[in-house]
Amino acid sequence: MGEFFKPWRRKFGVVTLLMACLFAAGWVRSMIVSDTFHLISGMHTQEFLYSDPQFLSWVTFESNDPAALGPALFGHHSQPNHRPFTYWENNDVEWQVHWLGFGAGRFKAPLRSGLRKGWFISYSLITIPLTLFSIWLLLSKPHKSNQNKILNPFPRKETESWASSLNRGGERSA
Repeated sequence: MGEFFKPWRRKFGVVTLLMACLFAAGWVRSMIVSDTFHLISGMHTQEFLYSDPQFLSWVTFESNDPAALGPALFGHHSQPNHRPFTYWENNDVEWQVHWLGFGAGRFKAPLRSGLRKGWFISYSLITIPLTLFSIWLLLSKPHKSNQNKILNPFPRKETESWASSLNRGGERSA
């Protein structure tokens, strides 16, 4: 069993599989509970990480009014999830990218005298590729090198005569 985990790709496969499991757990949890993490990252900036039904989203809120930011430097809030993923759909969003479970844009309507911009990604766009990649890393056979290893490229006799001629200041003759 120890030989199975010798190649680097198997170790990396286990790490990617653990990451896929972590995102899958977040995906399942997001269907029951909505989580919000927030961090004040500057004098006028607050970052939010939302785990909403089947989506992860990151929103940056910038305001010239420091009082508009939350009172705590870091916080977490959970609430039961009774709604489908509509945060990005109900707000007036100016999209820069919006394609197959991924989107990035800026909210047109200001919130609390500030600007909101961010992105969202479907949990499935993270979990499924990570799982497939880890399966490939874990189940693929490591390639054997078919090159012959050369331990000493020069025969000992030739090496000694060449080294002695260099010590005398001469050149090696072919």
